[in-house]
Amino acid sequence: LVTFSVGRSDSLKTMQYKLTTIGKGSNSSGAPFIAVLVTRMKDNVNILQADTIYAESSINFDGIEAAFNFPTDDVPQSGNIFYVNSVVPVPPTLADKYRFVLKGASVNNAVIKENLSTIKVVPNPYIVSSLFEPEFGELRREPIRQIQFTNLPPECTIYIFTVDANLVKTLHHNSSSGTEPWDLKSEGGREIASGVYMVLVKTKTDQYMNRFAVIK
Repeated sequence: LVTFSVGRSDSLKTMQYKLTTIGKGSNSSGAPFIAVLVTRMKDNVNILQADTIYAESSINFDGIEAAFNFPTDDVPQSGNIFYVNSVVPVPPTLADKYRFVLKGASVNNAVIKENLSTIKVVPNPYIVSSLFEPEFGELRREPIRQIQFTNLPPECTIYIFTVDANLVKTLHHNSSSGTEPWDLKSEGGREIASGVYMVLVKTKTDQYMNRFAVIK
């Protein structure tokens, strides 16, 4: 019914007001209106009485604008009460002092556990001739051999195994990016063979396992 806003900031006061609907009626054309009494709560003094407030009209008092919006076929009855508090803003000065507290980073293990299932191996399967791979070099145009583990938690360890449970590579991820690349080389620096591999992602409290394929 009523929306309050600042009309004139130079007239604004730190105060509480009460608006009470005290009547209703209609003009000769049949347009309905209401009557409103504005009371200053500090000393219970009535500072404004508006007897003809039509729908989508407004009144002003002590720098406050009160806009009224009510359906013409359902005019508010007498006795409705609205309260509004106004506060005069205090501009900052050179004498003001501010104190900021920075909290250290924290890890929500419950959220990490819930999001482990979103970890992906991209691309899967990995095909050597895949267009996913960018190229570098001006003469050889040698493709970069790389897959990526995505949607990772900020801190985790990635273990890559063969299907025979032989450890191929260990990657330590510590980044908020959520992505860790792998150059498809074993711990000894040799390129891996074609086949199916297992990936195990372990955090301090949980783990996630999946598999991916490499096709040459």
